[in-house]
Amino acid sequence: PLGTRSYHTLALYYREKGDYETATKYALRAIELASKNYNAYENLGTIKAYQKKYDEAIYNYNKALELEPNFYLAINNLGLVYSYIGDWNSSLFYLKKAIQTNPELSKAYNDIGTIYAKMGEFDKAIEEINKAIEINPYNAGYYYNLAIIYEYLKENEKAKDLLIKGLEIEPENNKVKDKLKSLQ
Repeated sequence: PLGTRSYHTLALYYREKGDYETATKYALRAIELASKNYNAYENLGTIKAYQKKYDEAIYNYNKALELEPNFYLAINNLGLVYSYIGDWNSSLFYLKKAIQTNPELSKAYNDIGTIYAKMGEFDKAIEEINKAIEINPYNAGYYYNLAIIYEYLKENEKAKDLLIKGLEIEPENNKVKDKLKSLQ
């Protein structure tokens, strides 16, 4: 018989393949075998978030955090789910908490920046995404997100420069290529 780690790994595999029903089955089996496996709850939360079952995602992320309160991945993902449902305050709360738990979590800075942009707070958005780039200058998506803000602010030259940097990192990134073409 398979152990909890094997079921967790299978759940991750099927989640990445987009087979959320099978992934859910394996995640639940991992939890059944080890009810204190906070990784399995976080994985199940992510599966539910991918399925847009946000209440279930929130429940599972919170369950993971009951078991491991400083599990920054679950904290970060909880912040993302709140952003998906438009609860900006809760989203910012959890994303900032994720950074307190792991100050090098560049993704959280980027996510905070995109939320500030959605809120129309562009100076804060730029500041946060720049922090993400400072921590991890090798993520083309961060440059893309910053470029979108500059485009919105009608600073197309800055936007183009950022997109060019993004393409230097990921030359085959079609989203970045397409955005750059649209600004030419």
